[in-house]
Amino acid sequence: MNVTASGGGSFDPGIYRIFNYTGTLSGGLAVGSMPTPDFSVQTAVPGQVNLVNTAGLTLSFWDGPGTPGDGVISGSSGTWQASGDSNWTNRQGLSNAAFAAGSFAVFQGTTGPSVITVDTTLGPVTSSGMQFASGGYTIQGGDITLTGAQAVIRVGDGTKNGELTQATIASNLIGSAQLMKSDLGILNLTGTNSYTGGTVVSAGILVLGDGATSGSIIGDVVNNARLSFFRSDAVTFGGAISGRGLVEKLGTGSLTLTGVNSYTGGTAIAAGTLIGQATSFGSGRISNLGALIIDQPTDATFANIMTGNGSFIKRGAGNLNVTGLSIFGGPTTVEAGKLSVNGTLLLATVTVLSGATLGGSGAVGAATIQSGATIAPGNSIGTLTVTGNLVLAAGSTYEVEVAGNGTSDRIAVSGSATVTGSQVGVTALDPQTSYISGQRYTIITATGGIVGAVAGAVSRSAFLDLTIDPQPNRVDLVIQVKGAPSVTPPDPAGPPVTPPGTTPVTPPASPPPAIFETVAQTRNQFATAGGLDTLPQVGRTLALYNSLLMLDAVSARAAFDALSGEIHASAKSALVDESWLLRNAANDRLRAAFGTVGAQPMATLNYGFTADLALSVKGPMPTLNADRFAVWGQGYGAWGRSDSDGNAAKLTRSTGGFLLGADAALFDTLRLGVIAGYSRSSFDVNARRSSGESDNYHLGLYAGGQWGALGLRTGASYTWHEIATRRTVAFSGFGDSLRSDYTAGTAQLFGELGYRIDLGRVAFEPFAGLAYVNLHTDGFTETGGAAALSARGDDTSLGYSTLGLRASTSLNLQGILASRGVDLTLRGGLAWRHAFGEVNPNATLAFSGASAFTVAGVPIARDAAIVEAGLDLAIGKSATLGLSYTGQLAQDTQDHAFKGVLAVRF
Repeated sequence: MNVTASGGGSFDPGIYRIFNYTGTLSGGLAVGSMPTPDFSVQTAVPGQVNLVNTAGLTLSFWDGPGTPGDGVISGSSGTWQASGDSNWTNRQGLSNAAFAAGSFAVFQGTTGPSVITVDTTLGPVTSSGMQFASGGYTIQGGDITLTGAQAVIRVGDGTKNGELTQATIASNLIGSAQLMKSDLGILNLTGTNSYTGGTVVSAGILVLGDGATSGSIIGDVVNNARLSFFRSDAVTFGGAISGRGLVEKLGTGSLTLTGVNSYTGGTAIAAGTLIGQATSFGSGRISNLGALIIDQPTDATFANIMTGNGSFIKRGAGNLNVTGLSIFGGPTTVEAGKLSVNGTLLLATVTVLSGATLGGSGAVGAATIQSGATIAPGNSIGTLTVTGNLVLAAGSTYEVEVAGNGTSDRIAVSGSATVTGSQVGVTALDPQTSYISGQRYTIITATGGIVGAVAGAVSRSAFLDLTIDPQPNRVDLVIQVKGAPSVTPPDPAGPPVTPPGTTPVTPPASPPPAIFETVAQTRNQFATAGGLDTLPQVGRTLALYNSLLMLDAVSARAAFDALSGEIHASAKSALVDESWLLRNAANDRLRAAFGTVGAQPMATLNYGFTADLALSVKGPMPTLNADRFAVWGQGYGAWGRSDSDGNAAKLTRSTGGFLLGADAALFDTLRLGVIAGYSRSSFDVNARRSSGESDNYHLGLYAGGQWGALGLRTGASYTWHEIATRRTVAFSGFGDSLRSDYTAGTAQLFGELGYRIDLGRVAFEPFAGLAYVNLHTDGFTETGGAAALSARGDDTSLGYSTLGLRASTSLNLQGILASRGVDLTLRGGLAWRHAFGEVNPNATLAFSGASAFTVAGVPIARDAAIVEAGLDLAIGKSATLGLSYTGQLAQDTQDHAFKGVLAVRF
């Protein structure tokens, strides 16, 4: 006998049947060429001639408790121990001994049921694999440890007849090896198996369980033949199943697959329930004679083709997109989430329960939408075909999306459509269709006729009228803007005839009805709504208009606020209000130069006048040296907020910068100077998702004089602003990110008159001031989308009057900070500032092609308390450290500024 091993296949260890015989075996079989020394011939089993392949392993043949060494392998029932018996033999049946640890166990010889009981009392039973060449074997009892990287378990004798062979292992298989099921027979695993190397089904059938409540494995499975689950209870398998084989559900119990499975051989549900997600069932056909449940928590696509007449249930909150062309004919139930049929369930009867949705553009056999349930054809615009009858129960909803070419979602019913008591809800409009003149859509067609009447059409929209127009074999939906002329079907008689000689008159186009203002509540909402009402009914602006049409009143008001461009008006409040920082800096410099009450020392390259340091408040007024001049600098920072006035939203702002100045003495009592600087301002309207920045460049003149106790300080300045804003407009169905860049300028004139009064060590200065401020903003156009606004240039002008009192005193801290004492100057002030003029800055804006509208920003406080406080500490004879605070405090507005100065005289 010559043996040739063909390439490409596996030649697993064990015996292979060469032929069977009856009667007696006589003569000899000459062994010719063999592929390796691992092959030999076995004749120890009566009626069989077998080829033995050791595959490099030690093979132990089960002989049972019969007569040892008799040259016959008889099999039968018995005990499998690690040592202490002689139940195992070699291939010739001539030498019996205990099982060789880690060897490959071969079970053959018996022709009836045989039960092998594993006994581990004498030590663990370890095996590198097994073969059941004869049927009827059951291994039970203690654990079996699988050794090596892969343990092969064969059921069969290498012939096609081997597919009739069945064996059961009820013992628990443990160890780190991979189990490979090979040969054509059936292997039942009924133990709680915990081997960790995974499983390969290369041939035959691997059955987990026997119809009862046991039989399991862990880990991933490469299934290239058949993997069957056969349990009567509820069980979960978490491994990933791959390969080209079939997965089979047997038994009355339920099986939940939680792994992401990629097997391609299909799925057969012969009995019981199979549960999983869209990724649980590989890519093959599903034959369903039991129950299939897809519990889908997230959106997913299910492309498997389904056959059979079992039940199909969709659970979970996700949208399951069924794309397979199935002829499945069982009852289908949508319990939760959405089932989108974009393939076919041609023979299925679909029932949708309350809270669930049926959608898609495919076909189903019949459909019943129960109360509280929804049918939403298409994936956007689409037609769902019902080959049987459709029932929309009372309390059910038909969600409709419409398009501008006259198409809409539609249900095409081959049978009858019962619609009694159902409602139609419009969820989306075509962004490029005007609904001002109304649009008509056919949403249901039924060859077998319409039964009953739709209860009505509903929408969350505060701006649309929806009307249902039933016909014998169809249902029409009419959508139009509230207040627009009614839509009528085309007159079948044709248009009226114009009398001869009469010039036809084309009526003027009707402007869009003013509908958005009907839900507005604030001034800015009314103004913005008015602009939106005039949006052109084309292109991007029509898309914006239609997005607004779908909003309810509360959402519409929020959208008006987002669209208003309020930041452009509130930015004016911020820029005008911070003009006081430059005025204060100029006035502070003049007060410091003349040593007046409450002056803060400044860092100067000066003319030798000691008033630039902290002063004692007593003694005669100093005399100027008219031949000298000074250069000074100052950094500053401020932040503030203006609360909402019920119209404009809260504004927060901050600014920081520096100023440089130079001045010189004129005559004995006057100084004239120039001031310049840079600052950067930020302002935010968080409630409107808007923000902006401004780079500010300052230039001005100032002058002042001191005549005894009387002081006068005046100035004029101009600030160039480079403004950048950002806005985010987002509401249901619409979103834009908008930007603008434009310039502005602030001009101001200011003056202040003060009179010094000395009372002991305390000096007072009552003072009065006036300022005029004009902000001019240039025109601009935002970029970013349909919600972009444009504005013309305009001016905002207002005045400020200030009345207040300053005070200061100086102390000598003798012996506290130094032996010679240190001079400390305390200063403060309190004033009332009144604003008059345009204290409510406005911005006149317009959407592209629409009418202009005017919105207001946060108001500038008409009346505010000005609080000043500071202290200056003389450090030696030529240096002073000063800290100061200035605040503007009003009912809804606050601004705070701090300065720190180190003044050194050289």
